[in-house]
Amino acid sequence: MASDFEQRLRAALRAQAGEVEPDPRTWRRVRDRIERPRVLGAVAVTGITAIVTALVVTLTGLPDLPRVRFDDRVAEQPSGAGSPSPAPPGPPGTDVAPTDELDPSSKEPGPAPEPTPADAVAVVVSDEGNLVGFTTSGARVVLTDTADTDTAPVFTPDGARLLFERRPLDGPSVIYELDVSGGGLVERAEGTSPAVSAAGDLGWIVDAPREAQPQIQLSSLASDDAGSTYGDGMFGVFDESAERVTAAQLSFDRAGERVFWDAGLDGRRLFTAELNDPQPRPLDPADRDDGARLAASAVGADGAVYALHGCCAVDDGDVPTRYKVKRVDPTAVREDQTVATTPLVDLPSEFRAPVEGVDLAMAHGLEPTAGGGWRAADGLGWLATDNTAVWWVPDGGEAVRLDLGVQQPEAVAVNPAAATPTVGAAPSPVPVRVFFATAAGEDCGGVEPVTRQSPTTGVLRFALEALLAGPTAEEREAGADSLFGDATLGAVHSVTIEDGTARIDLSAELRERLPDASTACASASVLAQLQATAEQFGAVDRSVFALDGSEQAFTDWLGGRAQD
Repeated sequence: MASDFEQRLRAALRAQAGEVEPDPRTWRRVRDRIERPRVLGAVAVTGITAIVTALVVTLTGLPDLPRVRFDDRVAEQPSGAGSPSPAPPGPPGTDVAPTDELDPSSKEPGPAPEPTPADAVAVVVSDEGNLVGFTTSGARVVLTDTADTDTAPVFTPDGARLLFERRPLDGPSVIYELDVSGGGLVERAEGTSPAVSAAGDLGWIVDAPREAQPQIQLSSLASDDAGSTYGDGMFGVFDESAERVTAAQLSFDRAGERVFWDAGLDGRRLFTAELNDPQPRPLDPADRDDGARLAASAVGADGAVYALHGCCAVDDGDVPTRYKVKRVDPTAVREDQTVATTPLVDLPSEFRAPVEGVDLAMAHGLEPTAGGGWRAADGLGWLATDNTAVWWVPDGGEAVRLDLGVQQPEAVAVNPAAATPTVGAAPSPVPVRVFFATAAGEDCGGVEPVTRQSPTTGVLRFALEALLAGPTAEEREAGADSLFGDATLGAVHSVTIEDGTARIDLSAELRERLPDASTACASASVLAQLQATAEQFGAVDRSVFALDGSEQAFTDWLGGRAQD
């Protein structure tokens, strides 16, 4: 009988041993019962002992049967806990390992790290007068928190430091420097509107009541003495001595050889000066007589100077009815002493503020995402503020109002280290042809090309702007001729291409600047130069020109000459 029992037990254990997956709670109950003291009679004890002895002898002779050991780490779970997923069985004689030790990925991820000032891509002045940064993910980080008003933020070119103006409740404004990596706050000098050049020069505006107008002061950002200056180090912000002059929004050009700022009496306009000859010179647009003003300059990674063009206030201090972003050429001064500008983007009618209440910052290499963050992007772009909202203004697109949760933003800054490196190296110049008239010959419509190098991929606009700027002195000596020149510089308003048709809108001021274009030969020459330059590109099948949006005005300007 014992032999038959042993055989059946051995067979059953061999068949089921590999399928045993113990429930820890079941084994807990089994262990408790095994360890529970029992009172047995002497006979029962003797009989049970004999049976157990026989089983032990039999089982020890079975080959390769897995032995299950109790693991207190699992067995001691609270009674309310659910049964864990069975762990993969280990080799014979090993403990059952907890699941999270076998698979680290099963652990829940910890909380995301808190954003730091070093993560800030854009900085906005909040309605509470603090500096608030926004990261690529859209997270918000408070950079300063003070009872005073912090404004006019500007990053150093490497993005490691942020300079800003602090306006205390009483006393003069002070320039501070914040190490965004956590190095602390340093007081630099008394003044307003800090600016930093690519070479590490520091500039700011200082009130100088004895001089009857503010002064611009220059120093080295690396200098231990923030008040040290280059040479005289200071010069006036206005082109004439006057009272009640205000100044703000100082900036350097990319080469660090020129500065720009806004200054004026009741209203403001854009000024510039070369550092080797610091004589303030106003940069007025051609429509200045209509109350138009340029303000809030920003220097792009492409080296160009951009500004907000407000038009057209009737009196000083009136709010302009519309704004544009324009590219400004501070070296191109016309006969009427206005500066050449090129319109780029129209801002919506909701963007409306006095010129002293607007701000512009370059965002080259960045664009906002739908989730409130930022991502890398090619092309030009700006952030503009009108003291009611922050607007994203892409070149060639429509301005978009950003929902940043900041009321009455006064100023904005973009970290250049976060922007331009993400785009990669600057694109290689693109060769384009500009078609000018021939100086000799009887063919009024004859044209010959000269080659120029476009620094951007907007080759059609570049070629047209180069055409209206006229031939260089060297090109004229080589035989190029044209009515276009200094008088027509910056007359390209907009350029679009749709379904093979290029539509080019030019300034209506061309009628006054080139009154002789209506003659038979001159009109043929002008139209031939424009069409040949525009239609050299494969994407353009035909070109249509207009003056301030009117094709008929263009035709009338050329004495009725049809474009086709």
